[in-house]
Amino acid sequence: MTVNNVNRTSSAETQVVFIKTKSKTFGILGLVFGLISVFILSVLFVPLSIVFSVLGLLKRDPTNIILGASGLVLSLIGLMTSPMLMGLVGLGFMR
Repeated sequence: MTVNNVNRTSSAETQVVFIKTKSKTFGILGLVFGLISVFILSVLFVPLSIVFSVLGLLKRDPTNIILGASGLVLSLIGLMTSPMLMGLVGLGFMR
């Protein structure tokens, strides 16, 4: 009687696939900080919104461009509704 001692291990290899997606983090942060700057703490959130919105615009992704532009518009609105920032920029004379 012969016994075939065959090792039946799987020869399947494990592959790790990295999918590079375009991140919308900068655009989202610019939009959120711009929205917050309209209502509270404009002195803090307007500069953050401008920085992250510009970084989102530099990503060259259509979604990031929309989010970054919206963040810039909201940060401009936050700048115009903050009396402290208007005084710093020199727009305090427009009462």
